[in-house]
Amino acid sequence: MPTRPVNTLPIQYVWRNTSLVCVHNLAGHPVEVTLRPDLGDGGALANVLTDGVSQAGRGGVHRIDLDAYDYLWYRVHGLLYAIDREAAPVR
Repeated sequence: MPTRPVNTLPIQYVWRNTSLVCVHNLAGHPVEVTLRPDLGDGGALANVLTDGVSQAGRGGVHRIDLDAYDYLWYRVHGLLYAIDREAAPVR
């Protein structure tokens, strides 16, 4: 997933119709991260660890502030979306 600045590491995991976006700052100073994750039909990212929400701006771009060596994890479509996820296959 393309992002700025280059000293950040964004990762998007997708599993059973749910998605998690992890953003890590590898720099020793605070940064503002800009990224555009694949969100399907929604533009909200709900912070997994706090009650914070990131709403996409123009063009679906999120702007996220991270402290030095900080990280944030977001669930795509908010936290309630996980309740409606696809069931695990039964073997």
